[in-house]
Amino acid sequence: MYDPQGEKSFVKAMARLLRERLGWPVGPEHIALTNGSQSAFFMLFNMFAGDFDDGTRRRILLPMTPEYIGYADAGLSEDFFVSAKPVIDELTPHTFKYRVDFAALPLDDSIGALCVSRPTNPTGNVLTDEEMRHLSEIARERDIPLILDGAYGLPFPSLVYTDVKPFWDDHLILCLSLSKFGLPAARTGIVVAHPDIIRAIASINAIIESRAREFRGHVGDGDGRQWANPQPGASRSSDRFIRPGHSEHSDS
Repeated sequence: MYDPQGEKSFVKAMARLLRERLGWPVGPEHIALTNGSQSAFFMLFNMFAGDFDDGTRRRILLPMTPEYIGYADAGLSEDFFVSAKPVIDELTPHTFKYRVDFAALPLDDSIGALCVSRPTNPTGNVLTDEEMRHLSEIARERDIPLILDGAYGLPFPSLVYTDVKPFWDDHLILCLSLSKFGLPAARTGIVVAHPDIIRAIASINAIIESRAREFRGHVGDGDGRQWANPQPGASRSSDRFIRPGHSEHSDS
């Protein structure tokens, strides 16, 4: 039977692995699966940022650039991301390292979440344990989540060649990917987070799956032509996306 949180045996096995290998206090209620990690970021970014019903706008803070370019199109509104330039340490005449410039972070009430990748694609920069702790403290103080993109990092696939440790806290959202684990066709994203966030992701999964089934039904009935070639002025339900706590947006 379809479970919008993800295949139950896999979710339970993942929770057990994180508890036994890393000592993290997580259970199946802390884990959800998505159709690839990019889908997870789309859900999470638009859950915590964008235009809200009370008229406010929130943004995702990328504490250090350069950052993964794949995030760029994930927001549903303008002015979705804000970032800061790094401190650049010259280690040798031919090597350097990016570091977070904490004094330059544009922290204000418009920030809905922090997001970092560890390691970063494509630079390969790896945030230190101390940088992760500092970012976590900032997120906790401001009561916002810290989203950690671990697609290439810890605890797997562990494409990290520096002395750093896996990081977890109760306001952290860790995103992993089976495709970077040597299973590119699997397209499976793994989200480890507070149970409230996991329930929200499961709800979005359920909506997306139900609409996909409806679309497949239309295609099977020969009605797919109206989606592929809409008439001028015609509206499609796919033109709208409704987020919990957000206003309804329409392109029509």
